[in-house]
Amino acid sequence: MKLNLNFEDAKIENAIRNSSKKKTIILDLADTTSWHREEDKLFYGRETKKKLEISRIKSPIGRFLPNLIIKFNKTDFQNPTIRLGFFWYFFMAFLMILFLALIVRIILDKSFNEDVIYMIFITLLSTSLFFIEYSLTKLTLNKLIKRIENQNS
Repeated sequence: MKLNLNFEDAKIENAIRNSSKKKTIILDLADTTSWHREEDKLFYGRETKKKLEISRIKSPIGRFLPNLIIKFNKTDFQNPTIRLGFFWYFFMAFLMILFLALIVRIILDKSFNEDVIYMIFITLLSTSLFFIEYSLTKLTLNKLIKRIENQNS
């Protein structure tokens, strides 16, 4: 997903830095949950030479939600991209392979009468968790956008 922000790069960068706690480990592996959330911090952030990555700070209850990472290129803060953490890429790929194998087995083996409700339930649950995290991340990004707008005032 691409976002289009219509603010000056310096203001976007400043708002991200003011709203983030620094992490030194890559965000795919980082624990993004926290019991003690500071009011002004919305994200965990990691900086490299070419990009700035942020991930929403979650409550411990949100530990089971996927990790969405928002990447800002330092040359273009206007168009950040959102991606899943790599654990969830592997998990979703694994689920798709299992789901396809189940469909092939049902088609090829006429005597197959196993209960497929578990596979459907796991697939729907993981998809629901993704959309919950996506919605929460959008709400957090809207808070960041409001902070950028307040800088303009």
